Amino acid sequence: MIVRLLVLVFTVTLLFEGRIMLTLITHRPGSSVEIAVTGEAGSLEDSSESESTSQSPGDAGTYVPAAQDDSQDASDPVPVTATGTKPDFGLAGLSAMTPVQSAASSGGGSKSGSQDNQEANPEALNSSKLVPLQSVNLDPSSFSTVCFIGDSRMEGFRNTSGITEGTFYTSVGLAISDMNSKNIRTADGLISVYQGLTGEKYSRIYLMLGTNDLGFFEWDRFLSVAQGVLKQFHELQPQALIYVCSVIYVEESKIQRGFEYDNNNNVRKVNGYLMNACENLWYCYYMNFNEIFNNGYGSLIEGASSDGIHLYPDYTKKMYEYMLNHYIDEDTWEGILKEKS
Repeated sequence: MIVRLLVLVFTVTLLFEGRIMLTLITHRPGSSVEIAVTGEAGSLEDSSESESTSQSPGDAGTYVPAAQDDSQDASDPVPVTATGTKPDFGLAGLSAMTPVQSAASSGGGSKSGSQDNQEANPEALNSSKLVPLQSVNLDPSSFSTVCFIGDSRMEGFRNTSGITEGTFYTSVGLAISDMNSKNIRTADGLISVYQGLTGEKYSRIYLMLGTNDLGFFEWDRFLSVAQGVLKQFHELQPQALIYVCSVIYVEESKIQRGFEYDNNNNVRKVNGYLMNACENLWYCYYMNFNEIFNNGYGSLIEGASSDGIHLYPDYTKKMYEYMLNHYIDEDTWEGILKEKS
């Protein structure tokens, strides 16, 4: 009995070891496990390549100025269509549009002012179209012939900066695509921005738009649309010098849930396009308010705003001071007009 048991154990052991040896001998590189790993890596590589070829300008973090499309006549205004539909104007005067790019994909949501969000100083700009600092301030009365166009941030400027001159065409939630919409409230009823510009003659136009375009505008179309709007301004006011104001940074930690697309990566993108538009149009200059509102890490100075977007009066006063000492002097502008006429 014991002998039989030993023979049985020996037989089972021999068969088991034999199967192991057979597997080792017949195994080839490229087994099903290895193929699965290789296939997964290939899929990731293909996906990465696809994303890099389809990505629109500025989608990878800091804005890289888009080259002008020479195949398109920039003088032709482009009809504007936005993704999503407009509900009632949302939080803090911003239109609650369907975001094209989430905060996660755009790098938004990092702590305002933290070194995690540190980048090369976005205010180290180099362009001939930056409005220069002058040694003598403008006379505040010169703003009597000025037109201000903008969203709720420009309304805040009108109400709290101390400015007493000028014509304001502003509306909460105003976007770059709204210039022909009748949403500017006046004593005579609702008018469009374009209608407002067909009346009185203005010496300067200050345009502050873009905040309400951060979450839904198709980035690859923004430059041509912005240029179309500015060209229409020039057509309606051919003697006016147009100052395109930068979109002011936001304090991301204060942005309410659902508006995470209002982040500083998107602000840099839209500002890059706005500066490009100024470089492409001789009658436009870029006014960089973020030169004074940058906290050093590409974000709004902490404590400048209650909601992360709209500025306290002390800071709208700084905007006014900036306008008073940053401008194109009258002789220079007259020379440009003569050269272009």
